[in-house]
Amino acid sequence: MLNIFVGGSGATTSFIVDGSELSHWGVSVNNFNVITVTKTGEAKFVKRVYGAKSATVTFQTYHYNCEELENLGYYLENAVQLFRNAEGPTDSINILGHSNGGNAIVRWLETYTPNYINEIVTAATPYNGKAVTVKQTGFVKEVMADKDRIKYNSVHVFVARDDRYNTFPSTIANDGTIAEDSALCGSLVFPGSVTVCNNQNHGTIMWSPEVINVVKKWF
Repeated sequence: MLNIFVGGSGATTSFIVDGSELSHWGVSVNNFNVITVTKTGEAKFVKRVYGAKSATVTFQTYHYNCEELENLGYYLENAVQLFRNAEGPTDSINILGHSNGGNAIVRWLETYTPNYINEIVTAATPYNGKAVTVKQTGFVKEVMADKDRIKYNSVHVFVARDDRYNTFPSTIANDGTIAEDSALCGSLVFPGSVTVCNNQNHGTIMWSPEVINVVKKWF
């Protein structure tokens, strides 16, 4: 089994491997390969750990608008195949996307419909883009049109909720970075898969009890 962790907008190659997640998950950084994808879609190892079954993936394009998300499905496919060819061409995978990394995963699933998925996790993903309501924008409508292509049995959509955050704008529930309603649109893409993580923000959701309970089983 391979584990792939996909970073969101602006995530660098230090995503996860240089953060607090690993200490909370009880996992060593030595278990991780690090993959970056260039703006032209080339996937390459920044750090290669032979025999390690986990990898982070980040993209050198940061805007994550609708047009770039179309490319990110292709970019993520290149990263996934790079890792599978290196560590387990016939292995199933667990895949987690933080923030817009979750949207990259959705575009990848929609485009390639991989049949080797074991479990999917998204955390603090703005499924409705920058929208601050559940009124569907083009960001999620396109995915909804192809929803039948992304039906998977084991999916967890984690939404951060912290009532102390009121800056996005001041009257909109948010996790400090994205609107809660945008994240809740994950229920449109993956019905019945949403779990709200209370007292968590956009970053700390990655070591919330709910996320830990799923991810620790991967190692």
